[in-house]
Amino acid sequence: MLSKKNSRLIDVEGQKYRWSVSGDSGYNVVIVQHAEANGQRLETIIPLPEGSSLSAITPSTVAQTIKDALKLGWRPEQKSSPLQLSMNADELLEVMRGLGTD
Repeated sequence: MLSKKNSRLIDVEGQKYRWSVSGDSGYNVVIVQHAEANGQRLETIIPLPEGSSLSAITPSTVAQTIKDALKLGWRPEQKSSPLQLSMNADELLEVMRGLGTD
């Protein structure tokens, strides 16, 4: 479960989730987990714009990522290995692992 101290709360379609961002050289990783269930974690890699060292991840970006992941089959209330997604240059999500792609 994501800690309350190091994460933010977001409501998407009546469900509460906790999310946090960690950065690495060249990309940010947005981690999302259902706020009330210790289920499957969502990890989304978002590349930084070229020449940038920081990228602001907004709540609206996180909300859209959650909605898209749910459409792809993410099950945030079920225990499972993390669903890992990557955002491409067109801001579309691609499954890296977690939906039978492992």
